[in-house]
Amino acid sequence: MIGDVTDLNATKDVAVAPKDRWAWVAGKRGVARLMLDGSLQWSTRGMPNGGSRVLAIGPKGNDLAVGGEDGSVRFVGNKSCKRDDKTAAEGHADRVVALAWHPKGKLIASASRSDSILIHKRSRGRLDATLTVMGAMVVSLAIEPKGMWLAAGTTGGEVLFFELKKGTLIARAELENRAAVHSLAFVGGGKRLVAASLSAAGLIDVESVGK
Repeated sequence: MIGDVTDLNATKDVAVAPKDRWAWVAGKRGVARLMLDGSLQWSTRGMPNGGSRVLAIGPKGNDLAVGGEDGSVRFVGNKSCKRDDKTAAEGHADRVVALAWHPKGKLIASASRSDSILIHKRSRGRLDATLTVMGAMVVSLAIEPKGMWLAAGTTGGEVLFFELKKGTLIARAELENRAAVHSLAFVGGGKRLVAASLSAAGLIDVESVGK
């Protein structure tokens, strides 16, 4: 098999690098980098995060954020392939299930199926803010292209919109089937948000939410 990464033990997520040069694959034993011709170029095992759960490549293509089973977010150089063992964004009590980069690459948002979203500074991994979601568990995240709003999908079928700078909840929207919102993506320059569950998808007009 070309590009066989079965030794990673249970693949969890995939992230494709800018310009489609390679893909990163996350598994319980670490992360692997695969060239798109199928050849395995580089891998790291034993990353101190209890296993890699979710991946997100930074907006400038320099950093790969790796959410772990232990609740931490660690970083790997997307181009250099070097693991940054000096910096870790910590604070979750459970495994990380969602990541979202600020468009300038200075902040990373993370969620762990709890009622809290953590915002860390990339430079030192320091906690910058905590956004609290009352009565819901967050399973997906997205930050709009200008960095003004953060959208959070919950297990109850809601999408919550936060003003990122102030950390305040400004609006809510619901999917019709009330199923867990596992995927979010801003489109149209941030004017609309695609929200998807396992059985349905919807397009939310962001500018009209909360009016």
